[in-house]
Amino acid sequence: MQNATVTRVPATEDREDHAQTIIDGHARDLASGKVFRNHAAGMGSRIGYLPPLNRTQWAECIHVLTQMARMGDQYAQVAVAIVGSVNLYGDESQAGHKVWAKAEEALAAGYDDVINRASPEPGRWSDNQRDYTLRERVVIECWLSKATAPFQRGGGGIGWCTAALVRDLGINPWEVPTWPTK
Repeated sequence: MQNATVTRVPATEDREDHAQTIIDGHARDLASGKVFRNHAAGMGSRIGYLPPLNRTQWAECIHVLTQMARMGDQYAQVAVAIVGSVNLYGDESQAGHKVWAKAEEALAAGYDDVINRASPEPGRWSDNQRDYTLRERVVIECWLSKATAPFQRGGGGIGWCTAALVRDLGINPWEVPTWPTK
C-alpha cells in the first residue's frame, strides 16, 4: 500500500480566500471565452452511439434561446448565431456542442449595436461596437446551461462559481432562468 497524501483542511478564512480565487478565475475564463469553449468540448466529447434528437428536446432548446433573446438585443444576437446551427436530426452531443461553440463565436465577434447605428445620428461605426461585459457573459452562460439541459442526462444547471458571480454582480433573478425542482 502506498503512502496516502494528507492535505490540511484550511481554516475558514483560507477557504473563503481560496473560493474567491476560484471565482475570479472563472470570471477571467468567462471574459476570455474559455468557459464556452470548455462547455462545447465537454458536450461534443461523448463517444459511442447516441440516438437522434427528438423534436421535443430540440424545441425546448430553441424555446429557451428565444426567451434569452427577449432579454435584450445583445442576447438576441447570440441567440441568432445559435438557432440555425442546432440540427434537429443530430444527436444530443452534436446539438449541445453547437450551442456552446456558436455562442463562443458570437461572443468573440463582440456586440454590434445595430439599432443605435441605424438611428438618425449614428455616430462613428466604432462607437457601436463593443465586447460583451462580464455581466452579459454570466447571464448568457446561465441561459445556455438551461438551453442545453434537454441534451444532458443530469438535467443541467449552473455551477457554484456562476451562482456566486450572479450574486456578486447583482444580477436580478428575472435575468437568469430557473430550473424546475424535483
